[in-house]
Formats: sequence, C-alpha cells, structure tokens
Amino acid sequence: MQVLNTYRMKTPTRTIDLAPGAEPETFANGEAYTLTPMVRLIAAEGKILTNGTATQPCVITGSSEGWTEVDAPDDDQRQKEAE
Repeated sequence: MQVLNTYRMKTPTRTIDLAPGAEPETFANGEAYTLTPMVRLIAAEGKILTNGTATQPCVITGSSEGWTEVDAPDDDQRQKEAE
C-alpha cells in the first residue's frame, strides 16, 4: 500500500482533495481556504484496500489506521458477486 500525504482544501463554496504536491492557491480562485491533512492510500497491483466495510483501489482519508490490503477479486469472482 502506498501512502501519500495530501490535504483537503475547503473554501466557502467548495471542497477539493488536493493531489500530493498541488498548490492550493491554484484552486482557490481568490477565496479564503482551510487545509486539513489527509492521506491518499493506493493499493498495490493485484490488491484492494478495505476497512472492513468499504473496498476501494484508492481512498483519501484522515488516517491510514484501519485500512489494509487484501487480494483483489478476479474477474470470475466479481461476476459471481454481481449475479
């Protein structure tokens, strides 16, 4: 699992999850903003992230705590689950 530090930017009119290294001023459009530290978690190839409830290949969250990687289901397994 790759863990990237990033920020959630809030303005009076929008909420934006910034890419790592992004400059907030680029997205502020002159509005005042606040930044909240976040992490972007990216599952390794062939894996998927889970917190016991949700499963995602990538997630932006306040902490990596509680998220783990598990083997991603293969196409046959996905099709069976969809039926």
